[in-house]
Amino acid sequence: MIILDKSIDKKILDYIYKLNLETKFLSDINSFFNGGNYYVVLVNEENLDLVHQKITSPKDIFVFIISSKSISSDQVQDIDNFLVFNPRCSEEIIKRQLDLFFKKSEVLKKVQFQLNENFKNELLERSTFLGQIESKLAEVHQNLVPLRKVKTSNMTLFSKYALGSNVGGEFVDFEKTNDCLFLIMFSTNSYVLSGDLVELVLTLRKNKEFNYSNFVNKIGNFQKARKQSFDFFAAEINYKNLSVNVSSRNYKVIQNKELVITGAVQNVEILLQASDQLFIESPGLGNYLTEGDIRLDRISQSEAAEIFNHVFSYVRSSITSGLGGPDATLAMLEVQKNAFKSI
Repeated sequence: MIILDKSIDKKILDYIYKLNLETKFLSDINSFFNGGNYYVVLVNEENLDLVHQKITSPKDIFVFIISSKSISSDQVQDIDNFLVFNPRCSEEIIKRQLDLFFKKSEVLKKVQFQLNENFKNELLERSTFLGQIESKLAEVHQNLVPLRKVKTSNMTLFSKYALGSNVGGEFVDFEKTNDCLFLIMFSTNSYVLSGDLVELVLTLRKNKEFNYSNFVNKIGNFQKARKQSFDFFAAEINYKNLSVNVSSRNYKVIQNKELVITGAVQNVEILLQASDQLFIESPGLGNYLTEGDIRLDRISQSEAAEIFNHVFSYVRSSITSGLGGPDATLAMLEVQKNAFKSI
């Protein structure tokens, strides 16, 4: 905005009008305030005090002072940017200086505004587009790999799995008995090793020996015989006395926002209470959560479906955009609010 002192030379005023910029007279405004605008003030030296009276902040204010005398620092103490013209200098010099300032300032301002608007619009478009993709991925993944769950008295166990493209893979399975839930998970970097472990599970099921103690024993013997490293998780969840017996290698267990198991453990007991949440995070899933700065403790206490959709929509988008990645598995145990121990 251009603020004009009515007393300045008429030829300069006429020149300003020809620039077709937004103009006002100094006598008609109450104050210079920063509302996303910048102000250029043309004023005769004798009216400089009037400018000082109306400045609320010196930022984005440039003052052209027309004066036959030198301007002292006291006279411009509230003005950060100013330029002094002698009225005896040629009209052409004044016009040239004004032309350089006004035209360049306006062009820069318009370009800056346009860039900001374009960038803002592009961000909005991208945000909308990415939101639509994430929603579609969540919908597709929900249809292709539905959330598995088994409900018992006192609690519900959920699990979900995403297929990656790295060598090896992950596996999750569970079984319900009269008083326990048996949950197993494993992760390998070898297709052969994964196939052999699946065969081990099928054999245990076929022989009706698919339970916690048998699985942990078989896994131990398997590791010694094969001498190949792989990660696993096994839990015997007693939904009557609200306890969980765990053996694990490199699976993370989070109980009520606290990391309670990581690394290697054997036959560790976790005690549960009403309203507890227990998350079991596979090594593959851990890679995605770290990459996306997603923490299960931050999104806990939400509905199970919402938690799993949030996590796995990110996993699928990450696999797609990154052209691959490991398998990912998440299990969640949710204890009912009215759960009680029974003997």
